[in-house]
Amino acid sequence: MKTKTTNLSGLVLIVLGVAALMHTMILPLFGVEAGLWRLWPLLVAGVGFAFVLTPFASREKRGLGMMFIPGVPIVMVSGLLFVSSMFNWWSSWELFWPLIIIALALGFAAAAIQSRVVWLFIPAIILGANGLVFQFCSLTGWWELWSILWTIEPLSVGLALIFLSMLTKRQGLMTAGLIVTAVAGVGFSIMAMVLSGWTAILGSIMLIVVGGALLLNNVRRQDDYLIEEKTPKEKLADSTYQ
Repeated sequence: MKTKTTNLSGLVLIVLGVAALMHTMILPLFGVEAGLWRLWPLLVAGVGFAFVLTPFASREKRGLGMMFIPGVPIVMVSGLLFVSSMFNWWSSWELFWPLIIIALALGFAAAAIQSRVVWLFIPAIILGANGLVFQFCSLTGWWELWSILWTIEPLSVGLALIFLSMLTKRQGLMTAGLIVTAVAGVGFSIMAMVLSGWTAILGSIMLIVVGGALLLNNVRRQDDYLIEEKTPKEKLADSTYQ
């Protein structure tokens, strides 16, 4: 209990020190004159870092890895709030809100690693894929691409199952993942043929990339089952018994 209290006190002092340093030195160097009240998002950051640092304080308690799931998104939210508050750029939320989804995906991935619950990689991959697509569309304004990118949903599920099969060595997951990925590929193909322009080109490129990745993974798995040539000692031992 004493160690946790010390860690929390240290975290609070660090946050206050960073706030004071930015207000007195760093921000004036960039010509940013802001009142101390603009640093209020650092309080939100403190809450987020409290969640994130808790698993590191008690590494033997792997269940605390679940703290990454709320912690990482809170840290990301505090970062967006900080930029918006300091530079009065609240419209940045229109562009970068998908980063919160990506942060949630990272939280699930970190929780899976820390708690050793591989099934948490499924929401991590699904949320990560959606977050990246949302961020791409948000920055470019090409929301019409969702006429073909909707297939990212079954594709992300299929890739998640394939990834889990590689971790758990379960052939059933690989089979299910390939089936779902194939369904997504068929959807991509149909939409790429029906639509035209950049949408069709993007769909074709994604088909090629995903198909190539699956082929490379299959080749790698086949190499694992290749019979290695016997060493000279093994050959000598075989000749002795014959």
